[in-house]
Amino acid sequence: MTTLPLFCDVDDFCQAFAPLWQQVLLGKNKTRGKAVVYQSKAEMFR
Repeated sequence: MTTLPLFCDVDDFCQAFAPLWQQVLLGKNKTRGKAVVYQSKAEMFR
């Protein structure tokens, strides 16, 4: 059994999800006026 199809599906998801998530985070920080806190992609998926 190969894990390549699973890896490709997860990679496709991350490619689509990351920009949208950044927009959400930036939108929240603008309304709250707090310091911007950055998380790596690995930290988001723990």
